[in-house]
Amino acid sequence: MRIPEAKVSLHLAMWLIDQGLAADVVSVSIDGAMVKVQGKIIFEPIPFLAKRGWIRQAEGNKWSGTYRHQTFSSTIEIHSLPGQGDVVTRLQDGRRFIAECKKGRSHPSRSNPEYSLIREALGQILTIADVDSNDILAIAIPSNLKSVELALRWRRAPLVRKAGIKILTVDAEGNVVGFDA
Repeated sequence: MRIPEAKVSLHLAMWLIDQGLAADVVSVSIDGAMVKVQGKIIFEPIPFLAKRGWIRQAEGNKWSGTYRHQTFSSTIEIHSLPGQGDVVTRLQDGRRFIAECKKGRSHPSRSNPEYSLIREALGQILTIADVDSNDILAIAIPSNLKSVELALRWRRAPLVRKAGIKILTVDAEGNVVGFDA
């Protein structure tokens, strides 16, 4: 089962809110390539969010806009602006959280795409232009046996630790592992 990048991003945004980590607005970048590939719809953000109680309040183009949930004071704002990180929010402690998310499989495949996806995400987070020394940087990838194994190993890599990058795994139900690692 493939998990689209937009689904990983929205699961991470909802998890940050559900855990009480997000202070106010969680910004999620979703562009057309995350929703439709070669004319085929691979993920529909509005029904996905609605099924989980998130109702669109302020509309933008297509799926962009502000989404609210009756249980939470924080909102999710979806946009398609590049270069800002896939999931960005101010945390309760005042620090900014920036994550780059990747698509993937819920089960490993023989080709091991997890290596290249994690490396690509690390490259993207390391090259974000607007970063403060107090920001929390992360990558988020779908959880499967191989990605969990790599995440555990690469969290201990000296330069990943020095840069303070969190390697998060997100399963198909929206559970996130690695935030406190």
